[in-house]
Amino acid sequence: VAEGRYPLRSVLRSGDRLFLRYLEDGSDRLATQSLTDGVRREVVLPGPGVVQGLTSAAAGSVYYQYSGFGQPLTTYRYDAGRGRSVVIDQPQGPVVPSDYQIEQIIVTARDGNRVPLFLACRKGLKKDGDAPTILYGYGGFGAAYPPDFRPEQVAWMDMGGVFAIAALPGDGVYGEASHRAGVLANKPAVFDAFNDCAQHLIDAGLTRPDRLAAFGYSNGGLLVGGAVARRPDLYAVAMPTVGVLDMLRFPQFTNGRLWIREYGDPQDPAMFPILHGYSPYHAVRAGQRYPALLIGTGDTDDRVAPMHSFKYAARLQALADPARPVLLTIDKDSGHGAGNSRSKTAKAAADRLAFAARHLSLAVPDRFAVPR
Repeated sequence: VAEGRYPLRSVLRSGDRLFLRYLEDGSDRLATQSLTDGVRREVVLPGPGVVQGLTSAAAGSVYYQYSGFGQPLTTYRYDAGRGRSVVIDQPQGPVVPSDYQIEQIIVTARDGNRVPLFLACRKGLKKDGDAPTILYGYGGFGAAYPPDFRPEQVAWMDMGGVFAIAALPGDGVYGEASHRAGVLANKPAVFDAFNDCAQHLIDAGLTRPDRLAAFGYSNGGLLVGGAVARRPDLYAVAMPTVGVLDMLRFPQFTNGRLWIREYGDPQDPAMFPILHGYSPYHAVRAGQRYPALLIGTGDTDDRVAPMHSFKYAARLQALADPARPVLLTIDKDSGHGAGNSRSKTAKAAADRLAFAARHLSLAVPDRFAVPR
């Protein structure tokens, strides 16, 4: 299999065929290639999403699992002879995939980087420039996250909002070259690309700044903090969660020293001004009007020390224009997120959606009302 434009994520042989899983413009793609004549055939997927669990079923056939914005993890069997997939197992629940529409577009960032942007909402939503929208991103460590199924996203869409995911420089969406485009001295390009995606949503007539929220976890929390520091006027809500927010002291806590290869060393005279220039904590300016902020952390997070969120929240509360709230939420007996109970995960998601709905003026449908 020759190297191509898109990263090859995994390969499985079944009979006389290779099954190839590619990451194409931020979404998984599955194809078969004959070992006899080299002919390649696409495996048609329901839409942008994640493919996993690729295993051989019989000669020339495989099982695979797919999930997307509006489709929970579903198991398929692909019969290469017939060239089609059939459902083997799917969750039973209230989510109907056909109720949602997913759009994939390509945004060209200001530096020329190609940025896939996925938009998902319920079918029939009016695109009149008024849609309450959450824009999510990660932007680092070469970690590409195609859109998958998350109840938080579905709940937001069911409430009448749009959920958008940007595949940014630093993510490695096009391989190591695109990862390197968002590390070390190039890190500020990630924040600019995220803001360019936000601006595209506005210019395309989907939403406007007072209906737009920025959201990210971990390195994505840094992304939100850095993007807001550059364009606080672009968002009405920002939700940096378990984020790296003090870029001058991060190597001194937990395993932060391992991130120097990604961010650079604050002790390096060449990197210090770059890190200081985008560090969300240090970028807070007195009297600046910021979005409404919900800053989240776990009190036992041993990946990103809670001090990042504590300091960032305290500095914003002390210096920022008080017209909009700056709230710090601390999950008790909780770490970086992985391994949390479903009840903790659901509560944190409900807090974010309620905060976003309140400050984006989303009229929540009656069926979401809490019984009294």
